[in-house]
Amino acid sequence: MPKSMTGFGRARSAALSVEIRTVNHKGRDISVKLPSGHYEYEPKLRALVVDALSRGRIDIMVTLREVYRVGTVKANKDLAKDYLNAVRALAKELKMPGEMRMERLVNFPGVIQMGSGHEELVPWNEVETSVRKALKELQAMRMREGKRLATDLGKRLEGLTRLLPRIEQRSQEGLLEYRNRLKARIAALVGDTAATDTPRFEMEVALLAERSDITEEVVRLKSHIEEMKQMLKDVKPVGRRLDFLLQEMNREANTIGSKSNDVQIAHDIVQVKELLEQIREQVQNLE
Repeated sequence: MPKSMTGFGRARSAALSVEIRTVNHKGRDISVKLPSGHYEYEPKLRALVVDALSRGRIDIMVTLREVYRVGTVKANKDLAKDYLNAVRALAKELKMPGEMRMERLVNFPGVIQMGSGHEELVPWNEVETSVRKALKELQAMRMREGKRLATDLGKRLEGLTRLLPRIEQRSQEGLLEYRNRLKARIAALVGDTAATDTPRFEMEVALLAERSDITEEVVRLKSHIEEMKQMLKDVKPVGRRLDFLLQEMNREANTIGSKSNDVQIAHDIVQVKELLEQIREQVQNLE
């Protein structure tokens, strides 16, 4: 079964979280977002994705679950004393009782100072493991969606298969009806049915039969339908091949429509084109 280009995968470790989202795209477009200090991992990460996914718009987001900082915490003793002396002097001047508690003193600006720090670099093997887990979950979802799409496409192909014999039969009936109408018209004009039993009359009918013959187009359409059914059983990416095949099928349907002047065939061809358009829309989502 082919895979859909739509999917989502997520994985987490103690240090980071990975999310991968994919949607349909003509080619392969990869967008990577990494936490600060981890940009050196982008080429390796892209290589993992290229090995796993051949088509689609692919968004990868790696975020740290916790920020690790390396640094020291210091107390500015001199500043703390200045705050304490200032509070005491104010209390004495205002003749108000009270004493500064430590919990309040340490909250004054600058009393507790944080030394410089930075985010620790998460090892590549931990990033790689999480990315592979997210890709595995993503691929499973794309497989499930691809299976549903293939089932739906199979039903629409069966609809095409049912229409083609009707079109063939009506084409033969239409030619016979044209022959009989032409024969009756000539007989009415000349008053002699023997006038239609001439080589000239048979040549006119033969020329119309040749111009309106849709045998080759129908045979090719049937062949394309069977080829598409086989492609939908393939596990390899088939989206581009299916898209090309659909272009050929539309061309055959247009030729059948242009060759025939029959109302019933025209209605059936409209249904054929509607089914082909529905198939095309679904194929756009296949890898």
